[in-house]
Amino acid sequence: MSLKIERRFYGSICIFGCTGAIIVGDGLTKLEEALRREINEGNRIVLDLKGVDRVDSTGMGLLVRFLTHVRNKGGDLRLCAPSQFVRKLLAATKLDSVFLVYTSEYNAIASFFVRAAPGEERREGATTVLFVDASEDLCAFARSVLGQHGYEVLTAGNFSDAHLLAQAAQPSVILVSRETAGLEDCAVVRTLQAAAPNATTVTLPADFAASYANHGAAALLKAVGGARVVGG
Repeated sequence: MSLKIERRFYGSICIFGCTGAIIVGDGLTKLEEALRREINEGNRIVLDLKGVDRVDSTGMGLLVRFLTHVRNKGGDLRLCAPSQFVRKLLAATKLDSVFLVYTSEYNAIASFFVRAAPGEERREGATTVLFVDASEDLCAFARSVLGQHGYEVLTAGNFSDAHLLAQAAQPSVILVSRETAGLEDCAVVRTLQAAAPNATTVTLPADFAASYANHGAAALLKAVGGARVVGG
C-alpha cells in the first residue's frame, strides 16, 4: 500500500498521520519532503503510525535521521499510536529507547508540555498563553507579539484544538476573540475554563481584529498582564 500523509496542527505542534508503508519509493520521498519543510518552520512533530503496516531499513533510517535533525534544533519528533507491526519493529531494533513513543495522539501532544526533548532548553517560569481565533493571521500576530515579551504562546483556530491544548498544556491565560466563529457562546468558554481550571480566560475587545497593529499589541499585553495579576 502506498504511503498517505495527512498534516494537521495543534497549536505549534505538527501532526503527520501516516497510512501505508514507509519504504523506498515515492511515498518515502514524499515523507522526507514533508518532514524537511516542517523542520524549516517548526520543531515539534508527532508521527501518528497507527495506519503503518510496513517500514523498511531505509524508512526507519529516515525517521532516525530527522529525529536527530529536529533535536539538534531544540525540538523533538515523537511517535504515537504505533501499529502492532511498528511496535514489534521498534522493540526488535531497540529504537523504542531512542524515540519517545506514546499510545495516543493526545498523550504525545501533552508530552511536549511536561517533558522536554533531549537537549531542549525551556524558559523556566514563563507564562503559557493559549490564544484562540479562527484567523491564522491573528494567531501568527499573537504568537509574535507575546513571544517577543517572553510568553510561551499556543494558538488554536477552532474549539476542538483549543480544548485539547487547554487540557494538555494547562495554560495560565486563555485569550478568546469575540469574532471567532463558534466561540462567542459562554458555554464554550466555560468548557475551556473547565479544561484548564487554573487559567484566567479573557475575551478580547470586539474591535481587536481591525485595530491598528500597535493597538492590537497593546490589547494583547494588557489582557495577559491583567490576567496574570487576577490569576496571580
